[in-house]
Amino acid sequence: MKANYDTIVNSMQTFETVPSFAQKDTQSANTYSMDSIGGGYSLTLTDYNNVLDKFDFKSANGVTVTKSSNQLRLISKTAIKNPLVFGASKSLPTVNTVLVPFGDPGIQDVIVGATNASVNAYFKIITKSGSLKLVKTSEDGVVSDIEFTVQGNDYTKTVKTDSNGEFLLSDLKPGVYKITESTSDKYESQPTQTVTVEPDKTATVTFKNTLKKGDLKIIKTSEDGIIADIKFTITGPNGYKRTAKSNDKGEILLSDLVPGSYMVIESIDSRYVDSRRKVLMLKQTKRQLFLSIISSKKVI
Repeated sequence: MKANYDTIVNSMQTFETVPSFAQKDTQSANTYSMDSIGGGYSLTLTDYNNVLDKFDFKSANGVTVTKSSNQLRLISKTAIKNPLVFGASKSLPTVNTVLVPFGDPGIQDVIVGATNASVNAYFKIITKSGSLKLVKTSEDGVVSDIEFTVQGNDYTKTVKTDSNGEFLLSDLKPGVYKITESTSDKYESQPTQTVTVEPDKTATVTFKNTLKKGDLKIIKTSEDGIIADIKFTITGPNGYKRTAKSNDKGEILLSDLVPGSYMVIESIDSRYVDSRRKVLMLKQTKRQLFLSIISSKKVI
């Protein structure tokens, strides 16, 4: 009998009590951030008031809710950008028994009853996320429509840069991401970069494209054997212009030239046949070109 009495008293005393992680209205409800796990998010809430068994929080909006003792576990496979409200109610037990007053006619009898009542409990959840910004630069100024692949834990996305050479990925799960560029053949290959995305922060990574370079070697020969200290003017892409003289072997080596069309003009002495002017194309696939220029004496 006493055990039943104690149960009733305890139920009455704790009827207005909600789980320690919850509030009685949505406005004051606490917001909890879910942790990133594997392919989704997870959160475990502990009720230190030990009344969780009286409330039935249900799965909703793609979030699975399970209850074990005084703990509530929530799992979501997708990010939750805006706070999501969970609520549950505890009601007085329904009584179908008819109460009949009984007592001494000379004594006032009092029957105390209670109307239906309930207590609500609410809390909110959200997933914290971060952003990833990529900034692309290039030696030749071409930065738009460059393709990148971004890979993370259960995440793969292919994106292209905008006209400013940038892109921004939002609502990413915190963690480590690898970024790989689909590099054009005209550029030196770019190594994959790794960046860590943190909650409520934007991680920035920069890629710079460098054009593949080549060498141009000019070899001077002459009927009279004079090949040293011969002056040449070389012009090419992006306003390239350089004047150089051959060494004692009759050679000039120009390194780190960007691919494109180059014109080589010899400043020839008057005793030789007309000035030699040659045009050649330096390509990415051929990293070094040799140009032989032969001078012949004029016939007088």
